[in-house]
Amino acid sequence: MLRPLIVAVLLLCATPGVLAEDFQSKEQQDREEDEALIGWKGETFKPLKLTTNEEVSVLNQRLSQAKELLSKAEADAQNAAAALVEAKTEAERVNSELKVAKAKAEADTLRAELAKSQTRVASLESELSSQIASNKKMDQEDSLKKKAKHPPSRSSEWAPSLQEQRSIQENAGPNAHTGKDTNERLKPWIQTISWKPRAFVYHNFLSHQEAAHIISLASPQMKRSQVVGGPNSSKVNDIRTSAGMFLDRNQDSVITAVEERLAVWSQLPPSHQEGMQVLRYGPSNKYGPHQDGLGRVISVLIYLVEPEEGGETAFVKSDGWLHKEMSTQQGNLSSCAQGHVAYKPKVGDALMFYDVQPMYTEDDVFSMHTGCPVLKGVKWNAVKWIHGISYPDNGECEKNPDYMTGSNRGAGDCRNACKICQKCDSPDDLKCIRANRQKIGFANYDPEEYGILKDLVVGEIERSKEEFRKEYQATV
Repeated sequence: MLRPLIVAVLLLCATPGVLAEDFQSKEQQDREEDEALIGWKGETFKPLKLTTNEEVSVLNQRLSQAKELLSKAEADAQNAAAALVEAKTEAERVNSELKVAKAKAEADTLRAELAKSQTRVASLESELSSQIASNKKMDQEDSLKKKAKHPPSRSSEWAPSLQEQRSIQENAGPNAHTGKDTNERLKPWIQTISWKPRAFVYHNFLSHQEAAHIISLASPQMKRSQVVGGPNSSKVNDIRTSAGMFLDRNQDSVITAVEERLAVWSQLPPSHQEGMQVLRYGPSNKYGPHQDGLGRVISVLIYLVEPEEGGETAFVKSDGWLHKEMSTQQGNLSSCAQGHVAYKPKVGDALMFYDVQPMYTEDDVFSMHTGCPVLKGVKWNAVKWIHGISYPDNGECEKNPDYMTGSNRGAGDCRNACKICQKCDSPDDLKCIRANRQKIGFANYDPEEYGILKDLVVGEIERSKEEFRKEYQATV
């Protein structure tokens, strides 16, 4: 059908003379093509002979028909394009509605899960509070039974003043960062420093008064620190060159307050804690790389006196700071701590890290840590180890040798009868007292090394000595 259309166009554009010649020359060709299209051959096909004018008329009709078909096709194409645009718009709208519906469904699911989690957390908090209260009651009952069975050590008889008790209850803390000896509250806050290991710093965990009280309890009983030597035994080793001793759980109201505060932080009750080990690191003293182990799941280092240089706690297998800038925020670190996740001691701060992986079934290799050597000054810190289950409290008087002659947990009450030391003429005979202390392995220190805590520590010691004088005079 395109041939007539093309011919029609030529008819419209050509001159009459050219048209006549073209029609005459193409008449035979057109008949032949028509015969081929219709399928007639030979004498059966007798096409109508048309004049030139008639041919023009036929072609005009065909051209008109072609134009009509073309116009209709263009209209159909436009309608189809419009329908396609409309279909795309509708599809986009439906798709958007589906996405919104899906997002709403996911949000409803998350809200439901959040509600369940909140309910579970509330239930766990309630159970924890009940467990803490129950364990506290049990610990108090055990403490009363223990005191009834064995005489208390001299240091455990001291009780804080009403003002100090109020400070402890309010969790008041001094400005440990400015070094000012004050009981003004500096708001405690907790900082996550690493996930390998899981390590956190509780800034201003202790007040200066609490730190001084712990030193006053520990300083008369310090001995060379030991390491695990075998089953149920320990030994002196150059890997650990500090001096230390242990304070009992619930030894007095200050220690109890610290243990309860630690229970809230760790979310494990006080009955899971070991006794408090107090350590002193002098110049060059250190504790080499080690993991705490022995069933402990959490270790907490509480800093009492900060050295001028060195003494950092460094995790030797980790450089995974939560934020890289933390490595420079503490100032200059010693070479021992550089390149590792580490914390520089500050009075009153506490460093807590997990010894085990989150499933509590395997040790965390990243928890391997070292007490870097003290390069200048002296470091005092207290250590609390926490177990996943209740930890038995044997106490300083559970075994006769400890009660009779003394141990790291306290001075024995029968040292004179056991001929461990000579009897001193008075509590003021410092030469005799120091000599007796050295005989049983205790260390003597210069109060000047306590730094900004000097007056507080000396005051606590004098208070204990005054109590001892009263008891001594009553027995003379």
